[in-house]
Amino acid sequence: MVTVNRSEHELAHISSMIGQLERLLERESPPSSQAVFHVEYWRRRVESLLAQAGSATPVAGRAAVLMARLDALDDALASAPRSARPVSR
Repeated sequence: MVTVNRSEHELAHISSMIGQLERLLERESPPSSQAVFHVEYWRRRVESLLAQAGSATPVAGRAAVLMARLDALDDALASAPRSARPVSR
């Protein structure tokens, strides 16, 4: 089982990366085709942490906030011009 401290560290990293994606979208820079620039990659990372740590842990609330940010990014990317959308592999 992942410790709460390890989970918090991972969630802080994921939060930082989501911030990078949000800033890229604000600048209308087309995200790279690399996996780390795809919302789904980060969504799977959060889901994996929740599966390991359990949904009743203190990280669950923070994970829910990150998932909401990822949902907002998904919505923004869906309405972005095609040139600003990440290239799917």
